[in-house]
Amino acid sequence: MPSEEQNRTKELHRAVLRKVDEELFDAIKNCKADTIMTLLLKGGADVNAAKPAKCSADYGQMTPLQYAAYLGYLDLVELLIKKGAVVDLADQEKYTALHHAANFGRTKVAETLLKNEADMDPAEKALGDTPLHLAAAKGHLDVLQVLIKAGANVHAANKKKYTPLHYSAIRGYAKLVTALLNAGAEVDAPDLEGDTPLHCVLIRSDSRDHAQVVSALLEAGANVDAVNE
Repeated sequence: MPSEEQNRTKELHRAVLRKVDEELFDAIKNCKADTIMTLLLKGGADVNAAKPAKCSADYGQMTPLQYAAYLGYLDLVELLIKKGAVVDLADQEKYTALHHAANFGRTKVAETLLKNEADMDPAEKALGDTPLHLAAAKGHLDVLQVLIKAGANVHAANKKKYTPLHYSAIRGYAKLVTALLNAGAEVDAPDLEGDTPLHCVLIRSDSRDHAQVVSALLEAGANVDAVNE
């Protein structure tokens, strides 16, 4: 059995490491590469630690790599990977660093993660969205093209059976719709309610200017007679 003194020593050590991990996230937030190097090499910081609760106000409990990707700090992403960050580690919502890069339009970060063999199609917890879904939903054309070029699945369906094409059609992102169709996205893929992307843009679109999207879908052969549920 560990003695009381040994237990106190272990707890003190854990407290010191928690403090170091908090300092690591502060350094990432302020883009201080030198401080990060010091904390990783000499301070004992965990390059794959979940963000401590005291640092969680920004966006959940991410790993250092996820946090740097979320902020779009390419140099720090590269540094953390070199120091052993696991590129596909997911947070409590099953978001990976690539999810964060796609969601916030961090094109160069997405490229770097993919070059380091990041999984292209991980599904997050809430809806089962992949990074390509997020890029399509947020209108990030450059990230979407990077993901498609890398081989991301344009047919991936989330828990509602939405494909990336459904999202781009609903949001009125004509250029993204065209890019997805050119990459082979199924023009008439039905969601859980039987709605194709054409149904979605006509029924649910939150964009007033969706004529270009309808035109792109029709040119790709969308079935104007498709019946939903």
